[in-house]
Amino acid sequence: MSSTARLLAVVLVLAIPLVAGCGSAASVPGQQAAAGTIAPTGTAAPTAAPTGLPSAPPDARSIPEAFRGVWTASLAAGGQSHGAWKLRITAEDMELLNPRAASDADYFSMNPHAATLDEVTFADDPECAGASYHWTIDGDTLTFAAQGTDPCSDRFDTLTGSAWQRTQ
Repeated sequence: MSSTARLLAVVLVLAIPLVAGCGSAASVPGQQAAAGTIAPTGTAAPTAAPTGLPSAPPDARSIPEAFRGVWTASLAAGGQSHGAWKLRITAEDMELLNPRAASDADYFSMNPHAATLDEVTFADDPECAGASYHWTIDGDTLTFAAQGTDPCSDRFDTLTGSAWQRTQ
């Protein structure tokens, strides 16, 4: 095999994961949607561990049952839309609903990567770098605290701007 052919083979092998990830930006809205725009509906489940974050064991990808449900928080400060936000947590996803959303069909994924009873980690997406949060439940109240600095100020403001109350 010539050196040119080997170089081309290496370039193709390295480019395949990048090309495969290109379509995901359109189907998995980023956390910047929290800034007041309503993201398109529909989300796609990630098929591989995001770049830059360690792989999580399969059980860590499932969000603990204690956190699952619908939560609301009334936010009056920060860069995000002000008003009553909804946070829907399922076994596989965490989705936000902006107060200005037209309907429940406008939930957008926060792109969770791993979750335990103590911590939730969000993966990189096209609009926000990943971050980790400590989360706790006290009765029907859910609170978040960033572990270190979250480069996504909208996510930080939305999660930590107020305690979340369970509604379902």
